[in-house]
Amino acid sequence: MNTIKDLFLCGFSTKDAQRLGYDFYSKIVYPDDLSLWMDMRKAVLQYLEDFKEKQDEI
Repeated sequence: MNTIKDLFLCGFSTKDAQRLGYDFYSKIVYPDDLSLWMDMRKAVLQYLEDFKEKQDEI
């Protein structure tokens, strides 16, 4: 039975993903979509950074 982890890792082991670091994503993301993925990653990281500064407002 496939789990979410299995689907995300696309046949790679957890150790493979850790060893590859950010290079792992270039192995599992379709090459034409990689620039979009990088833009989305930057947007999410920026959102999390902005959210961290506003935590006391919540």
